[in-house]
Amino acid sequence: MIRYFMRSALVTTSLAALAMPATSLAQTRSAIAAATATGQHASMPRQRVALSEGWEFNLVSSYNENGTLPPLEDPKWQAVTVPHTWNRLGYYRSDPETHVNTADSIEKTQGVGWYSIKFDTPDAPADSRVFLEFDAVSRTAEVYVNGKLLGKHRNPFGRFRLDATDLLRSDGPNQLNVKVDNTQPVEGNSTQDVLPMTGDFFVRGGMYRPVSLIVTQPAHFDMLDFGGPGVYAQTTGLTANAAEIGLQARVSNDGESDQSLDVIATLIDNMGNTVGYYRQDVAVPPGETRELDGLMQISSPHPWNGIADPYLYTLHYELRDDGGRLLD
Repeated sequence: MIRYFMRSALVTTSLAALAMPATSLAQTRSAIAAATATGQHASMPRQRVALSEGWEFNLVSSYNENGTLPPLEDPKWQAVTVPHTWNRLGYYRSDPETHVNTADSIEKTQGVGWYSIKFDTPDAPADSRVFLEFDAVSRTAEVYVNGKLLGKHRNPFGRFRLDATDLLRSDGPNQLNVKVDNTQPVEGNSTQDVLPMTGDFFVRGGMYRPVSLIVTQPAHFDMLDFGGPGVYAQTTGLTANAAEIGLQARVSNDGESDQSLDVIATLIDNMGNTVGYYRQDVAVPPGETRELDGLMQISSPHPWNGIADPYLYTLHYELRDDGGRLLD
């Protein structure tokens, strides 16, 4: 599976604007807090596990032109931590033969490298979903879990996620191998369609941004939204007395039955006060994603004004089931 930076068309549900009175907001929040305190709706929202230590790296392009995975007992594997790159320094010249590569005694710094790590499946309920998140891999990535291809990505600067749930083992460590190809793009080679084609700097090779495991409930904000958060907002109207915020949330159901869910958005000022609230229910069939749009109205907004007045609000999204249990 190859994922590019474009959005696919999904079912969209239009939501009516809702400016909830402060009393209703307080009552709703109080009810949720009370239920949680009594254990009625105990749940485990998403958890994140950093995969930074325990990696091994092998720059196979220096001796293995096919770019295949070398045996794990190969002495050329070296311990590294992620983020990691094998050509941190270097620059192009007009004559390719005079390109400058600088990287700790590695002679050929543009090519194919492999990363390998073992990890245990996170301790979570049996119906949880487990995603691998790569904040950036350059230039291209092929991800293998326990010997099987999980997915591919061809963009040296973008985050991507893959659902690894079905390939994970519950009775022992998992083997994660990532093939990274940083070959300079020219016609006929493995990266010929990967931008940028050239430039005045070397595009790094490697997993040069963090890698994580993310565990979610079966129902969650969309984790496969092309590396995005699955929730968005923008100011669609602003005066001295009022502001209008356009909201968007993508909700996925990876479970086996229909889910009746509540999407809740809360706007908090920089003093910690709730100044905006939005809530809408949505039904999501198994295996599907729903995209919701809505509006939040707030009064007496405080605009951001750069370094002169860098005022910020926090917009907090929650996904709950129809009993009020926090899912995401």
